[in-house]
Amino acid sequence: MEAAVADEEAGMTNWNDRRLDDLNKQVDGIAQRVGEGIVQLNRIDERVEQLGKSMDQVNSRVGRFESQVGERFDRIESQVQSRFNQLESQTDARLGGIESGLNQLNGQFRELRDALVQVAWALAVALLVVLGGVIAAQV
Repeated sequence: MEAAVADEEAGMTNWNDRRLDDLNKQVDGIAQRVGEGIVQLNRIDERVEQLGKSMDQVNSRVGRFESQVGERFDRIESQVQSRFNQLESQTDARLGGIESGLNQLNGQFRELRDALVQVAWALAVALLVVLGGVIAAQV
């Protein structure tokens, strides 16, 4: 009986040893895959770091470009405003000249009207004098 139990125990020991060997292989496989995953994660992390540096460079370039565009826009805006102010001053001066000319013409028209009114009154008075003379001569 002891021999049967010893055989049974030897069989169980062999089964346990094979099972442990299988489990060790599975754990080693998992460990290898985890190690490969860590290596891949490290590569991804390095790539992300490189992309971050590249983005920093791009952002720096964009910032410089934006600054240059802003400076150019400010210069152009200043030039446009200066030219607008010049044109506005010239237009105001020209309109002032036109207004002055119109005021002179208005004054001349008033003088002409006044002279025509005086002539009309003089003609009316002369006509009345002539009529008065004709009437007096007939009487």
